[in-house]
Amino acid sequence: MREDSLQSLRTLAASTTNLSDEVANAADSLAMAMHRVHGGNWRVQVDHECRFALIAYGGDSVPHDQRRAVA
Repeated sequence: MREDSLQSLRTLAASTTNLSDEVANAADSLAMAMHRVHGGNWRVQVDHECRFALIAYGGDSVPHDQRRAVA
């Protein structure tokens, strides 16, 4: 029984990580699309604890695909 519980926790952790990656990839894709439409630098911020996602124009000169804030 203990091994089953451990495997369940591992499966849950893996799926949560995959979902977090899916959200980050979707935010990055939207930022890239906004760049293609409007030009400029687009900032991506995702905070799962606050249940907040932001794609905004401006910020520093770091390209959006090199800046990812996932809490």
